[in-house]
Amino acid sequence: SVARAGADGRLAGYQINDYALPLPFPNNMNGRLMPGDGVIDLVGMTRTMRSAGYSGPVENEVFNDEIWRLPLAEIVRLTVESFDRVITRNFPD
Repeated sequence: SVARAGADGRLAGYQINDYALPLPFPNNMNGRLMPGDGVIDLVGMTRTMRSAGYSGPVENEVFNDEIWRLPLAEIVRLTVESFDRVITRNFPD
C-alpha cells in the first residue's frame, strides 16, 4: 500500500517514533520512545518509504511524559542523537 501511495503521489509526510512493550496503562499513547529505543523496524520502514519515492522531511513524534519532563536542551540532544543513529547513518544523502 505504501508503494501504491507513492506511485500515486500521495505520500505527504513521514512521522517516526518507537515503543517498547508493555505499553503504559491507561494511556498507551504516552509510551512512545525515541527512534531506536524500542522495537519498531524504523530502518525497514524508512527503506519502504524511500523505495516508494518519498524524499520529504522525517518528523520525530514522541509522546512520552518522562521525556517531556526533561529540560528542552536534553530533549533536543536525545532527538538529534536518536535520529542520527537510526535514520541519518542508514540513509546518508
